[in-house]
Amino acid sequence: MDQRVLFGVCLPLFANPGVFTFRTPCYETLDPQDSLTVARLAEDLGYDSVWVADHLMLGRDGAILEGWTTLAVVAGQTRRVRLGTIHLCNGFRSPALVAKMAATLDALSGGRLIFFFDAGWRREEFVAYGYSWEDDAVRLARLLEALEVVRRLWTGGPVSYAGQYYRLDQAVCRPQPVQRPHPPIWLGEARHPLLLEAIARYADGWNSVPASPRLYAEKLAAVRAACARLGRDPATLELSLETQV
Repeated sequence: MDQRVLFGVCLPLFANPGVFTFRTPCYETLDPQDSLTVARLAEDLGYDSVWVADHLMLGRDGAILEGWTTLAVVAGQTRRVRLGTIHLCNGFRSPALVAKMAATLDALSGGRLIFFFDAGWRREEFVAYGYSWEDDAVRLARLLEALEVVRRLWTGGPVSYAGQYYRLDQAVCRPQPVQRPHPPIWLGEARHPLLLEAIARYADGWNSVPASPRLYAEKLAAVRAACARLGRDPATLELSLETQV
């Protein structure tokens, strides 16, 4: 497996709310142009990837740019850096639509998308925007189905699917992504058995939020154990850590 260490930058889609450890560049105010400036600068400096958050209200005064829209603009202003979502919330969009949006972005960017998906975790955003807030088990069960839907749409079609939460009837996702068999799927954390199952079954990469060496090792051990239970070689999983600089 590739042993290179790669570096990415999270773009300042929102301003710091006055918390030193808040995981964003410590900009005091939100200027939409800053995200584009940082993306171009990251590419010029040799960074490997740029990342956008996917929240509806976050940071100072709840002001944040919408992630997909920002990433599409960044794709048009860069040529080399990979384009990542950190993390794309399954609860805000239908997974079939997400598959279509992601395939389009991958095609228009020349195959640079990193698809980092999650179940959502900020209850206040769901409630404020009129989305149903469900417990961890339900949100993660939805995530498992959503991953299956997205991957099927990216790799074949027409797709029919009848799950507990999502249904498709001869859905087509064309043009398909440039990256084959599909853009890399990333998942994060290791806090729930269903999430560990999703990582072992679907993920090409796994990410941890900032953690001490001891805590990171504990989470990684749980991920590797989940891979072993499903007969997957954990060495096939790319590993990542968020940190403050």
